[in-house]
Amino acid sequence: MSFLYKKKYPLLQIKKEEWKLSKKCLYKLFVVGVPLGMQSAITSIGSIMLQSSVNALGIVYVSAYTALMKIKQFTICPYNAFDTAIATYTSQNFGAGKMERVKSGIKAGFIIYGIYSIVIGLVLIFAGDKIALIFVDGSETEVLSCVRLFFQCCGVFYLAIVVLNCLRAVIQGLGYGMASMLAGICELLARAGMALVFIPRFGYIAVCFTDGAAWILAGACVAIMYAGIFKRLEKKLTKYTVDS
Repeated sequence: MSFLYKKKYPLLQIKKEEWKLSKKCLYKLFVVGVPLGMQSAITSIGSIMLQSSVNALGIVYVSAYTALMKIKQFTICPYNAFDTAIATYTSQNFGAGKMERVKSGIKAGFIIYGIYSIVIGLVLIFAGDKIALIFVDGSETEVLSCVRLFFQCCGVFYLAIVVLNCLRAVIQGLGYGMASMLAGICELLARAGMALVFIPRFGYIAVCFTDGAAWILAGACVAIMYAGIFKRLEKKLTKYTVDS
């Protein structure tokens, strides 16, 4: 079957010269891929530092944090799907020189991210501790109370993910992997600051605001980089159009 497709569509036929390694292609893959890999590593480092600080607070808080992290990770999954979709959409339209479509995609992305963030934020604020019953026995009232406090503090900050993830996905789609990694560094700095300074001083309440602080700082960083990158690209495209 694949042979018939190749015969019918010459574009699918691999030519001998296409097997040769392209230094330019390798460089592009390296520039885009390595920062994205580093971004995941940086995020993990921040999580480890935060977990270490929580461990020092006591068994009740460790149990609560373990349960709420499982819930939080589940709620973050749709964002990963949105990120992939908008990054792909952005790269395709940027490659075609259609910046207006990129702008339309960003607006649509903000709406999709925003609706989900509001819905899931409200669910966690009002029913986060009920969901935690999947992982925690109902008799563990102190643990459930800690889970409820976390989501009451953190649920509002899900709106900050709208700016952070949407614009970061756009930047990735435009090919600026290093800029995207800087957002991860901002998250790491925020989590490290909370873990090393605020949690030892203020205790569990600081844990509840750590994600919010990280998302806001990284979101502000991404917004600034996005504005600069987009302005530069529009100038380039305008100059290219005029010269053509």
